Amino acid sequence: MMRERQGEGPRDRLITSRERRLVPSWRSPREGLRLVLRGYTLRTGVTVSAVVGTLLSLVNQGSVIWSGHAGPASWLRAITNFVVPFFVSSIAYLAPFANAVPDPASVRDDD
Repeated sequence: MMRERQGEGPRDRLITSRERRLVPSWRSPREGLRLVLRGYTLRTGVTVSAVVGTLLSLVNQGSVIWSGHAGPASWLRAITNFVVPFFVSSIAYLAPFANAVPDPASVRDDD
């Protein structure tokens, strides 16, 4: 069972690596985004983003950055190379749990 700090409910905290648990089902983009923001996809998203974002930045903006001629637009493109893979991998991670029927044993009333 998870221990929670006083004043925090289960919806108010990030999931740590020691508290690996099943991803709850979700039905709307808002619920999916909430799962991303709560950290359910953090480990996967950061790993994919670091690898893919670095490769994309080297291929697309590498010469401009190394030459010293990178302006704000180049840096914005480089940042986008990391943000997009993070959200794509997060969606892919959560997709199997969309509209899933929850296990009755794992359902709890948080209200």
